[in-house]
Amino acid sequence: MNVVRKDIDNCNAIISVEVSKEDYSEKVEKSLKDYRKKASMPGFRPGMVPAGLIKKMYGKSILAEELNKIFSDALYNYVKDNKINMLGEPLANETEQEELNFDEQENFVFKFDIGFVPEFAVEFDKKDKLPYYEIEITKEMEDKQIKMHQSQFGKYVPVDKSSEENLFSGDILEIGEGEFKVLDAKLTPKYMKDEAQKALFVGKKAGDVIIFNPVTAFENKYEISSLLNVGKENIQNYNRDFQYVIKEITKHQEAELNQELFDKVLGKDAVKDEKEFRTKIKEGLANSYIADSDYKFVIDVKEHFLKKIANVEFPVEFLKRWLLASNKKMTQETIEKEFDKMLDYLKWDLIKKQIADKNSLKIEENDVLDAAKKVAKIQFAQYGMNNMPDEMVENYAQEMLKKEENQGDFYERALESKVIVLIKEQVAISNKKVSLEEFNSFFN
Repeated sequence: MNVVRKDIDNCNAIISVEVSKEDYSEKVEKSLKDYRKKASMPGFRPGMVPAGLIKKMYGKSILAEELNKIFSDALYNYVKDNKINMLGEPLANETEQEELNFDEQENFVFKFDIGFVPEFAVEFDKKDKLPYYEIEITKEMEDKQIKMHQSQFGKYVPVDKSSEENLFSGDILEIGEGEFKVLDAKLTPKYMKDEAQKALFVGKKAGDVIIFNPVTAFENKYEISSLLNVGKENIQNYNRDFQYVIKEITKHQEAELNQELFDKVLGKDAVKDEKEFRTKIKEGLANSYIADSDYKFVIDVKEHFLKKIANVEFPVEFLKRWLLASNKKMTQETIEKEFDKMLDYLKWDLIKKQIADKNSLKIEENDVLDAAKKVAKIQFAQYGMNNMPDEMVENYAQEMLKKEENQGDFYERALESKVIVLIKEQVAISNKKVSLEEFNSFFN
C-alpha cells in the first residue's frame, strides 16, 4: 500500500491511496469464511453453503467493505502522522478518480480532496488601535428606569368612576334566560378596537350593568377567547350582546418613591434616601450596558483581526463542497448566500485558537461557569432584572450547563473571553462615551 500527496495550491491537495491485492486478499478471504459460517440458504445446511457460491453472491460487497476499511485507516493515519491541519473531512475526488472495476481490477487507487489550514501568523501590539464605546447614562434613562420600578411594585386601587384606562372585574351573563356566564371576567376598555363599545365603559361605577358585544368590542380572536373562556374556533357563536355586571373598578397606582420601594428594588436598607437610590439605579444601568459595550468591542476586534489575514488564501470551493456534503439541511443556495459569514466565523475561530495556543491560555471549569453566568445575567436583564442575587445567577447558570448541547458553546465563549481580555491588554484602547442612540446606530 502506498499513500501519495499532490499539492494543488497552498491550501488544497489530492491524497491518493494505492491498495494492492496483497493488502486486502487475506482480509477478504477471512471475511468470506466468516460469512459462510453464518450463511443460511435453502438446500444447504447452515455453514455448508459452497464457498464459490458465497463468493459469487457476496464477494463484491465484501471486497468493497474491506477496501473501505483499508483506505479509510490509511488516510486517517497519513493525516495524523504528517500532522496535516485539515479543514472538514476528506472528500472523494471528482476530477482525477478513475472508475473502479471490482470484477477485473486487482489493484485500486482511491483519490481524495483535502483542504487544510493555510499558514498565517497573527501579531498585535500597542500599534493596533481599537475603540471601546461606553454608553452614557442620562437623567432621562435614569427616570425611565425608576418609573419602571414604580410601575412594577405598584398596586391596583378602587375608583369611583371609570375611564378606559381602568381594570374592570365583573360577570358576563346572557341577556334573558340563557345559561352562559363568565364570572370575575377582567377587561380593560382601552384595548377594545371598537370605539363605540369602548365608550360604554366610561363613567361607570361598581354595580352598573353594561350591555356590550365582546366580539365587536375586541375583534382579536385571542382576546375574545380568553375573555369568554371558549375556543378560538367558536367565538363567532358569541357574536351578540351580553350583560356585564361590574363588581369592581380599579386603576394602577405607581409605588411611591420612598424607603419601601428602595428596599423592594435593592434590598433592605441598601440605600437611605432618594439620592442614594438614584446613584444605585444609575450604576445598575451602567453595569447593564457593559455587556453591550463588550459585544460591540468583540465585533470591532473581529473586524480588525480579519483584516490582518484578508489576503490569506483558504480552500473556498472545497469548504463549500464539504458544507453541502456534511449537512443534510444545507442547500447550495444557502451556502452561496451565507458562505462569506461562515468563512469569517472559521477565520476568527482559527485566529483566537492561535492566540490562545501562543499565549498558553487554559480554560478551566470556573471559566466555563463564568461564561454561563454572563449569559444568565444578560437573560435576566432582558426582563429588567439587573440586580439578581449572585446565588440565583449561579444556580441558573448551573442548570444551563447540565444540558450537553450548551457545554461546547460556553467553552467557546470562555475561550473567546480570555482571548479578548488578552487583546484588550496588549493593544491601544480608545475609550469613547456615546449616547444610547449613537450606540444603537452602529447596528442599523
